[in-house]
Amino acid sequence: MLTDTYRLIYLITNLFNVVIISKFMNAFYQKRTTSKIICLLSCLSYFVITSVVYLNLDIPMLTLIVNYVIIFGISFNYESHLKRKFLISLYILLFMVIPEFLIAALTGFIHFSFFSEGGYSNSIGAVAVRLVTYMEALLIKNYKTVKNNQKVSNSEWAASIFVPVTTLILEIMIIQSHQLSKAVVITSLCLVFTLNFIAFYLYDSLADSYMKIASFAVIEKENELYSKQCEMMQTSTESLQAFRHDLCNQFAVVSELMEKEKYDLARKQISSLFQQTMNNAIYSTTGNMVIDSLINYKLQSAFNKKIKIDSDIAVPENLDMDVTDIITIIGNLLDNAIRAVTELPEDKRNLFMKIVYSQDRLIIQSINPYCSEVKYSNGEIISSKEDADNHGYGIKNIEHIVNKYDGYMEINHEHSLFKVDILLYLVRS
Repeated sequence: MLTDTYRLIYLITNLFNVVIISKFMNAFYQKRTTSKIICLLSCLSYFVITSVVYLNLDIPMLTLIVNYVIIFGISFNYESHLKRKFLISLYILLFMVIPEFLIAALTGFIHFSFFSEGGYSNSIGAVAVRLVTYMEALLIKNYKTVKNNQKVSNSEWAASIFVPVTTLILEIMIIQSHQLSKAVVITSLCLVFTLNFIAFYLYDSLADSYMKIASFAVIEKENELYSKQCEMMQTSTESLQAFRHDLCNQFAVVSELMEKEKYDLARKQISSLFQQTMNNAIYSTTGNMVIDSLINYKLQSAFNKKIKIDSDIAVPENLDMDVTDIITIIGNLLDNAIRAVTELPEDKRNLFMKIVYSQDRLIIQSINPYCSEVKYSNGEIISSKEDADNHGYGIKNIEHIVNKYDGYMEINHEHSLFKVDILLYLVRS
């Protein structure tokens, strides 16, 4: 028979389950498809229905089934296919049930039937189950964040364990104190769950702020690239107009020199014409503004450093890839290649860049000669710059992004050629 105190504690802990389920959903799903109000109402329906079923029937098997059905229903607030929703709902149920079994065993509740009344009424156990499950949700969220190539600080990892465990210990001490009234115990329980919620709400708010700052930085970088692209296109257009205006006169001069058999001067004049056509060249015209801007800006800089450029750029206007990731990979590859090539004599400076999209795959290849020694530390390439401690992160950042897209990267540096091959799978989940 459930006591009134335990019923009240159960209702408080079960209300906190709404927060736990929301954490699980945010950890497993990338995008919500309904409004916050609809999502909140569906989560609150979990609290109402499960509370009614448990407090009136308390049959473990029925409770499990009801929990799964409602969790599966809540999953329709998020974008994913049906089979994945079935599976994720099962995972969430397991993450919630396993702590219940473990803590029930630890509190002496071992022998029970799935098909008859449960009768569990340990208040400490009820609190412990919710805090342990909450800790699970936080750790899974952190793991998914790291897998998506986003940094989780050591303090956040520690807090995900320390805050729930510490508050659990405090609440156990309060509940075991027989000198306190029921009202004080219930109030302390509410404060414990509120403290947990506020602590990690603040963590999430700070994380969102950092993400917004990073997003603004990306937007600024995009705007800078677009501005450079427009400047280059404007300069190229003006140069082309001037060149076309003067073309007839130039050909007349070349023809005159050829007739007078002044071939050396004719060759110099033709070479001058060729140089004019190469100045402010447009290397990428795919329609993808990020890639076009970045490629044209970087390769124009390379051309100005007397580097011979060969490029093969063929991508769609839109790629299913974060702008930050595109800028990081292409920017680092070209910066490293240009820096290495400029150390060579002008007659040996050349660079090849390939970016091709085919069958949901993005193929990136960079080839350039080099003369400096390729240095390694713990099996990883490190910067050859004098200030190596503050550099050398380019390749590491590229590796993180390649892993994010379940891709592949191979680096070769044989016969004085540094070659990087990257394959990314850009298939929508």
